[in-house]
Amino acid sequence: MAATRVETETKIVREQSVAWLTLDSDNGLHVIDTEAANALVRSVEALANDESIRALVVTGMGSRAFVGGADIREMRELNQASAHTFISTLQRCCAVLHDFPVPVIARINGLCLGAGLEIAACCDLRIAVETAQFAMPEVHVGIPSVIDAARLPGLIGVGHTKDLVMTGRWIDGCEALSWGLVQRLASVGELDAVLKECVDGVLAAGPRASKIQKLLVNRWEHLAIDDAVAEGVDAFVQAYATDEPRKYMDAFFAKARENAGDTITENEDKEKLREGMDANRNFFPLMMMMGITNGMMMGSMLGMNHMMMGDFMAEVDYAYDAGFADGAAFAGEGGDFGDAGGEGGGFMDGGFQPGF
Repeated sequence: MAATRVETETKIVREQSVAWLTLDSDNGLHVIDTEAANALVRSVEALANDESIRALVVTGMGSRAFVGGADIREMRELNQASAHTFISTLQRCCAVLHDFPVPVIARINGLCLGAGLEIAACCDLRIAVETAQFAMPEVHVGIPSVIDAARLPGLIGVGHTKDLVMTGRWIDGCEALSWGLVQRLASVGELDAVLKECVDGVLAAGPRASKIQKLLVNRWEHLAIDDAVAEGVDAFVQAYATDEPRKYMDAFFAKARENAGDTITENEDKEKLREGMDANRNFFPLMMMMGITNGMMMGSMLGMNHMMMGDFMAEVDYAYDAGFADGAAFAGEGGDFGDAGGEGGGFMDGGFQPGF
């Protein structure tokens, strides 16, 4: 199989650094052999040392594959000793992504098979194109699904995991979404737009809070619930080791005041709400009379609704005065977000098969 190359690039998005790690190969399958696995580990470790990076996107070049699996030709020649070395190297690929200090997003643009699905499972978020294909077909070539396939039960449940690893069945992007294997799904032409929304959400977070959150979620995987709750208390306290919470909360209030400053829009919106509530007030007495006819219980329920509507109106002014009239209190302006690479080849060219 054609050698897979590992390429990295840092892009500036909303004045912040987002790293891209792209697998590339001449046949577009991006199969992982020992050389590619070691290159991936070195690249990710180097990126992890860059404190400016806010997120890492992992993808495959073109549209044919995210990662087509591990190299079958290399695995065919393994013995027990070399098998240990090979699979340990692949596991290191998964570990460096799982332990990366900031959120890692898998941009799944095609085939996601075997070791490729394990790599995706180690990413924090998975966004796939509808035409993506997912499978764990190792048993069909005489080996079990191992290493980070162990993360699948936590993502999709034991039943779906057994279906994948015991039968080798393939599922598409829509089924992967319904299982919870991916968090977001996009049409072929919208993958990068959906990715941008996800990245923008990460970039809107406090840099230090984002790192603390990722580390905490990773810890939750191994802790009993009581211990996980206790570590959450410690993480909250840790957030206040710098002034980042104050800065982000000050920005929140500044945005809220900006939203509340548009008094024309504010008053118009409140008036519309009041008009709607007045209409309801005129309607409820009639309903009360009907309630008496139809039964005291129904009338009482409607009377309670009338009182609740009055209480709600008292909250309308508070909400607007607090600056929440504009639901985009946290929304920032999105910047340009480049896509990843060129066009891929066909789905299965003659003579080439994905690895596992």
